[in-house]
Amino acid sequence: LQGRLGARVVSVKGGVPGFDSGKSLIQLRGLLPSTKPDWVIVGNLWSDCYAPEKSKMQAATTTNKMLSSTSTYRLLRRLLSPLLASRRVGWFASKEEMREARIKNARVKPDQYFLNLRTIAEAAQQAGARTIFLLLPAPIDLTSDGAPEIVVEYRTIMRRAAQETGSLLIDGPALLAPNKVQLHQFIDAVHPGPDVHQLLGTAVSRTIARTLLK
Repeated sequence: LQGRLGARVVSVKGGVPGFDSGKSLIQLRGLLPSTKPDWVIVGNLWSDCYAPEKSKMQAATTTNKMLSSTSTYRLLRRLLSPLLASRRVGWFASKEEMREARIKNARVKPDQYFLNLRTIAEAAQQAGARTIFLLLPAPIDLTSDGAPEIVVEYRTIMRRAAQETGSLLIDGPALLAPNKVQLHQFIDAVHPGPDVHQLLGTAVSRTIARTLLK
């Protein structure tokens, strides 16, 4: 972005792993007075529409810690990752559950999610900043089935929040196919690897620069 604008750019990372949109709103309100940002980038999704069952989460965490603590496991996983492109995609790969069950288990319900996103954008605007909503991509977007209904619904809500608040929106899933992103370029069911992070970062910088240089 500095190269595109020819000006110094300061980045403030306000995101916290595991925060839903409500917690992010509180975090933003605390940061706005001291940082006085020109742009606020919002990527809340997974911690809003998904809440894992504690028993499964604890079991998975224990197993992952045991495996990931060995250097042999980490090395093999890295070396073999290009060969794992056909593996089953994470926690929301199954479409057997009904929408009502998914919504019931969501950490932040759809109406509250929309309210949180809209309030984030309004708080940013009141502080003199513009908002960019970032639709986060996931490995499920690379499969023939596509994202499950609940993910589509929450992404639609983010689109609506962007439209109603006059914010910009970057469609992360739409960036995958043109850039030939593959499954192994994600670390897990939701977290992008370095290549996808670079792709998203470039999209953000281009969007900001294009807006400012009009």
